[in-house]
Amino acid sequence: MNNGYREVLEEISSENATPGGGAVSAMAIAHGIALARMVAKLTIGREKWQQGHDSASRFLVNSDEWIDTSIRLSEEDCIAFESVMQAYRMPKGSEPEKEIRSLSIKQANYDATKSPLEIMEFGLIALKSIQEMSQTCNSNAITDLGSAVHIICSALECASLNVSVNLVSEPEYSSEFNVRVEEIIFLSQQIKSEVSKIVMERM
Repeated sequence: MNNGYREVLEEISSENATPGGGAVSAMAIAHGIALARMVAKLTIGREKWQQGHDSASRFLVNSDEWIDTSIRLSEEDCIAFESVMQAYRMPKGSEPEKEIRSLSIKQANYDATKSPLEIMEFGLIALKSIQEMSQTCNSNAITDLGSAVHIICSALECASLNVSVNLVSEPEYSSEFNVRVEEIIFLSQQIKSEVSKIVMERM
């Protein structure tokens, strides 16, 4: 841990509205991915766990840029929320101004809803890849793998809240978003349940 890590936490805890729940969810996914990468390396580095080398190697290749992706998604979520705030600050003195402002708010809200959903989609991809290691990874690190899954699942639930809050003001596309949110949460909980069972068996 270094001062850079503390600076990120200080930024989150500041009075600024960003980074908020969506951005922090993406950062939490990065922590889960990093933990799973540690497990993969501990598996590949031990001859005893040769059976798990292939799945661990695949995960390391697949996830090579995922931490960067998590950071990018976090930054994009901040930008999306800031665009909503800017839209609400637009002038509304005349009818044309009101119309432009209304359209800007609608577009900004849509983007701010899509952003945490993209975070959820990404987190689900990471979960599926991590799950592939659960049966054959280094059992000395199996609880770390389980922790990675729990962290990412929690992040998906947090991101889903950010989807929901933005849908309140834009109900016309709520059905489209809600269906996918429910699917992702259902699939992620399935993975968590299956991996948790394996963790308990291999401890």
